[in-house]
Amino acid sequence: MSTSRPCGYSSASRGPCSRGISQSSVAQTTSTGRSTDYADACPIGTVALEVANNNEVLRVATAEVFEEWVGTATRWFGRWVAEPETAQSLAYSMVMMLEGAFMLSRAARDPEPLRVAGRSMAALLHTAITRADQD
Repeated sequence: MSTSRPCGYSSASRGPCSRGISQSSVAQTTSTGRSTDYADACPIGTVALEVANNNEVLRVATAEVFEEWVGTATRWFGRWVAEPETAQSLAYSMVMMLEGAFMLSRAARDPEPLRVAGRSMAALLHTAITRADQD
């Protein structure tokens, strides 16, 4: 695949986007979490969890937001992996990891779950790119 690599990725690097995902994005998210005492980790996720079974209008609205996030992330990951299914799987993984990390960080008042999610996402992307390069 002859595309540019994310965040200075190279085959010899520790992982793709380790600077972009793990350090920049997660640092900003953990900083925001701390400054708000984790009160607003993800309002969309909170609404989805609270009303999905009781309010169809809000369930649809939150589903549409998540669908947009997954679509945007799928296009972003698609810049580095050729297979649309792989890009979409990475996008779903990112949203799922972040939503879970938001909940864990909020419950524990600890940014470590967000840091772990960032490192895990970088490792997944690294693996996907390495596999794509081998094909």
